[in-house]
Amino acid sequence: MFKVLGQAIDARDGLCVKRTRSHCFAVCREGPIAVVYPDGVWYRQVDAAAVERIVDEHLVNGRPVEALVFHRLGTGDVGQEAGQ
Repeated sequence: MFKVLGQAIDARDGLCVKRTRSHCFAVCREGPIAVVYPDGVWYRQVDAAAVERIVDEHLVNGRPVEALVFHRLGTGDVGQEAGQ
């Protein structure tokens, strides 16, 4: 997914974001994980379709992909497992 993300970013002229690999975010079983900072929005089980949505909706248009978010910095886990 790291390569797919790079290709998706490169395909958008003028999009200036940095991607980097990291070690386990303590939720490795939920991976691949993508985190968008400074927003503090975490996505899990990211596949190629999710990458496209995250790049288009979040990175380009500034709107997190709510259906894919599982954690927000300062809020904690969101979604069904958090009682929503």
